[in-house]
Amino acid sequence: MSEPERLARAEHELRGAATALALLCEVLRRDPAARRHGAAIEAQLDRLRAGLADLEAARTGKSVAAVPEPVELSSLARSAMEFAWLGGPVPARLDRRRFAQVLGNVLANAAEHGAGEVRVVGRGHDGRVTLEVSNRVPRGEAGEDRKPRERGRGLLIASRAAEELGGHLSFEIVGDSAVATLNLPAS
Repeated sequence: MSEPERLARAEHELRGAATALALLCEVLRRDPAARRHGAAIEAQLDRLRAGLADLEAARTGKSVAAVPEPVELSSLARSAMEFAWLGGPVPARLDRRRFAQVLGNVLANAAEHGAGEVRVVGRGHDGRVTLEVSNRVPRGEAGEDRKPRERGRGLLIASRAAEELGGHLSFEIVGDSAVATLNLPAS
């Protein structure tokens, strides 16, 4: 079997699993007690769909078209994780798959490489949206205003997705805290 055919089959299997999970999310959304869990799974499915679109683009040589849609960012972001939101609802028009890539990768990075509770604060201001994800740096790795020595794939993928959304992702270590800041246009 050729390499392109192996990639096409793997992509097919991932799409099939994503479709089955999306159907399960529909069932969860109908149950008030499980609605929040369905929304969290759907946020990760959006991230999976973005990765599948990128895989198809790499396999076929075609570009990935953005799919902007009207969303309410505080609700969309909260579906991935409960956190503090300041400044009320923030309507936006964006590709929710790319937003899920940014937030999913940043949250996964904090959980995998940080220590302690992950804190997320979002706020809308002056036509922009800011999300800050922070937690402690593991012992022995903290340093005043020190930038990370090396960025992994997750933050690089998140940075590119932020740029595709018309925004910017920054990451810094300040004292004993690691802070990722996402800035996006509100609409």
